[in-house]
Amino acid sequence: MPVIFVLFFRSWMLLAYAAVFLLITLLLVVVVEEPVLRRMFGKEYQTYCARIHRWRPTRPRSF
Repeated sequence: MPVIFVLFFRSWMLLAYAAVFLLITLLLVVVVEEPVLRRMFGKEYQTYCARIHRWRPTRPRSF
């Protein structure tokens, strides 16, 4: 989606801003949120992580 805005507005600064935002979001999720969830839910969260992808949506599988 950010690429569409970059092409529409012809602004590489907008692309840089989007890249920095995505990098910060990725780091916060991986460095802060995921370890907290591992401590809170333990094995259940590990099983969940094995079933799903972090950023790419997939079709739900039956349990």
